[in-house]
Amino acid sequence: MRRVLYFDVGIKFVAQSHPISKFQVLLPFDVETSDVAAVPSAEDISARITNERVGSLIFGEPVTAVGTTLRLADGSTLPVAAVKAFEKEAADAKELSRARMSLWTCRLSSRLQANTTGYVRIRFRPGRGDRTWVWGRSRRSALIDLRVNEPRDAIGYTGQDALFRDLERRTASISKLNALVILPSWLENTQASPPLRYVRLFEGATWEPYLDRAVDLRRTDKMLIYHWRDEAIAPDGTRPFRGFLAFGLEPRWPGWFAPIATSLVTAGIVVAAVGSGLSLPTFVLPTLSIGLAVTVLALIERLRSNVDLLRRVPGWLKRLFIRIEAATYRLRAART
Repeated sequence: MRRVLYFDVGIKFVAQSHPISKFQVLLPFDVETSDVAAVPSAEDISARITNERVGSLIFGEPVTAVGTTLRLADGSTLPVAAVKAFEKEAADAKELSRARMSLWTCRLSSRLQANTTGYVRIRFRPGRGDRTWVWGRSRRSALIDLRVNEPRDAIGYTGQDALFRDLERRTASISKLNALVILPSWLENTQASPPLRYVRLFEGATWEPYLDRAVDLRRTDKMLIYHWRDEAIAPDGTRPFRGFLAFGLEPRWPGWFAPIATSLVTAGIVVAAVGSGLSLPTFVLPTLSIGLAVTVLALIERLRSNVDLLRRVPGWLKRLFIRIEAATYRLRAART
């Protein structure tokens, strides 16, 4: 499975005395830029929640969809809104970039009236995770540092900075937070703070309608979900959420073992064939061709499965793999 980095945010709004037409999201990273409409850097995925199968996965309970409104298991209703436009903050872009953050204004397609509730779900593609995702030496370990409502941890924040003081002032409180991190199972968790609510297996194929891509072309790799739940997240930094995970890599064959082994076996077969007196055109050349093809395919698969975690990989190659996986999912869905 190719490891695509997604950062999804689901927000339940309660508009009190004033209607809501837009909101802002401060991210602890900059997003990956893309000039292809099929691979947006930021997108609204709220409509996928109205698929009853997807909605039940997201909320962890059976839901019924009536148009753009969800009826939950307790009988309550939840209108699903939509974001029609994303605008990256430009006025303070340099200062935010120095702090390794990005600020996005999300405009709703229709205003959420006062004294009503609404839900939106949006997705960003992290370009540079910085402290959110940190690889250890030789990529033999990894750290995840996920913080909510704590802009004071931004690099360069001094407490006197007008921009971050203004952000603190406008930050909303969060009555309930569910934070989920989904990672490959070969990353072995060695530390978690605060204690996790649970760890479970990620049901890959079940989530394909939500992700709109094939999760695993070969259906062999497994993922794990690490889940935190917290309540009463204060907006002033007095009670933020700080999630931390540390991982090591489980022992396994190096990623380049398969193509190298294939090449060596092919070379051995060719040498044995030549020594047995077989002619070059009838055996050796076809064997070399097959061995070369298998080696190239193995190398492509190695690159595909790590393209989002490797440096200096062309953006067009990443987008190509995303399109292949999206087409694979649609083909599977058409067959079923």
